[in-house]
Amino acid sequence: MKKVWGALCAILLSATVASTASAKVSPEEAAKLGIEGTELTPHGAIRAGNADGSIPAWEGGIKTPPAGYEVGGWYLDPFADDQVLFTITAQNYQQYADKLSTGQIAMLKKYPDSYKLNVYPSRRSASYPTEIYENSIWNAT
Repeated sequence: MKKVWGALCAILLSATVASTASAKVSPEEAAKLGIEGTELTPHGAIRAGNADGSIPAWEGGIKTPPAGYEVGGWYLDPFADDQVLFTITAQNYQQYADKLSTGQIAMLKKYPDSYKLNVYPSRRSASYPTEIYENSIWNAT
């Protein structure tokens, strides 16, 4: 039994090492990563928005806290003024079905009088300190 466990551990260890080693990207792919002016964000997402404009380009995300924010205070919604673009309900979900998960569709069908999805403008507001970006790019290679 010890030999079986030893062999299993060796297989798992070699699989882990092999998968870690294959995580690197080519120098050409790594060159696409960057903080500014590159094809990909520092984390590898496509920087450009989509063709219909429903997903905007990433421009670095939120770099300063919203007006009125105090350290240690309550969270402030940086997009509090956003208006609902449209609402998906049990009556109209079919026209958005290609954008909905199976679970969302199930909820709309199960609770047609109370469940709805308000859709707001998309944001690409994620941001991290420069050191995180630099380390992400370094880790890619």
